[in-house]
Amino acid sequence: VSPQWLSANGYSMNQTFIFLYGSTTIPNPVMFPVNCGGTTSTCADLWTTVTPWIGYYQGTVATVKLNWGNYGPGSPGVATVKLNWGNYGPGSPGSYTLTLTFPAGVTVNTSSIQNSSYTITGNTITWTLNSALSSFNNYDNITFNVPSGLPSGTPHYFTSTITPTGNLTDCSSLNNAGSLLQLLGNSYDPNDKLVARPNETEQMFFNDVSYLDIDAVEKLTYTVRFQNTGTAPAQNIYILDTLSSNLNWSSFSLIESSHPMQVVNLGNGILRFEFSQIWLADSTTNEEESHGHLVYSISENASVLGQVGIEIENTAYIYFDWNDPIVTNTTYNVNQLIGGVEESNKTAFKIFPNPASSELNLLCEGVFRYQISDMSGRLLLQGTVNQSDKIRIADLNAGVYNITCITENKVQTLRFIKQ
Repeated sequence: VSPQWLSANGYSMNQTFIFLYGSTTIPNPVMFPVNCGGTTSTCADLWTTVTPWIGYYQGTVATVKLNWGNYGPGSPGVATVKLNWGNYGPGSPGSYTLTLTFPAGVTVNTSSIQNSSYTITGNTITWTLNSALSSFNNYDNITFNVPSGLPSGTPHYFTSTITPTGNLTDCSSLNNAGSLLQLLGNSYDPNDKLVARPNETEQMFFNDVSYLDIDAVEKLTYTVRFQNTGTAPAQNIYILDTLSSNLNWSSFSLIESSHPMQVVNLGNGILRFEFSQIWLADSTTNEEESHGHLVYSISENASVLGQVGIEIENTAYIYFDWNDPIVTNTTYNVNQLIGGVEESNKTAFKIFPNPASSELNLLCEGVFRYQISDMSGRLLLQGTVNQSDKIRIADLNAGVYNITCITENKVQTLRFIKQ
């Protein structure tokens, strides 16, 4: 039952549901008849998400796993992204299109694409597909060449969309897009933690800080990954995760895990993820079977709306049998103005490219002044431009900056990333 879909379509629950978190082996969706009054229409519910796997490193071949249904481990020793899509029903979708957009500079190995009903335009792969099934699960593995020589921490985005093109209506458009941010690395700790927003392409990101929209209650998706790098199988593994007080603990939702698992709520925002009798192989014996992961989502508290600077941190502690815990990196989110700050009426202020490395193109109305400041508000650059011009930003340090267009009676501020 999707509370979001019910709310978006004007319905409300009149039954009480109890959710028990246990094994993450999910059977085919079960359809429930709903009497909404009046005439009855059938719709299909297409969905897509993107979730990460082991890491994302330059100078390697990255594997993207197109997986709509059953979740499984990716290829060993390479970066892996999983694109998931499918249909929840109750109707069959008929014809539909699926897209995967990959980062600029990354090259797709077309020989690895098993489904031949695709075209490639720029850095977007588009499949034209058809299904008469009310629910379906399939997968495909696609490899990409990731270039070398890029700064460690460079953000790379993978995004997916799914759109019905036949006569049948999609029950909900809320789950028709997926996205994933991968940070480029040179080497990796096999035990780590990642965080993503639902539409990561709109996120302002630099280094270990990702910015959240202060005008929305954001949903965060956390991924914890682990690997047994010992010399014997790990019999039991558990993960302790303390949730921030700025998160709505009751909104926790387990999305997937690599192995059967139990979630134990210890109170005070502390969750324990138990992989009992997992017998996870060690990497020296079986690299492919030595990995595991879990993915969950959770929303911010409504109380953080409109508050700039609210911070959300998260760290996981991974216990292999009786060994001391392995402490993951700490994810860090901060509430900021994502869409830009406006005073008076909105102007037609545009900047490109974004991110930029040496020059930034400015376009605004008439003669205007510009100011560039860092995230603490310190003024770094300023000048005057007549409608459009290029300004040099090569001397700025890599990071996130505000740039403000000031005309006679209007002010607008945008953000950009200096690479």
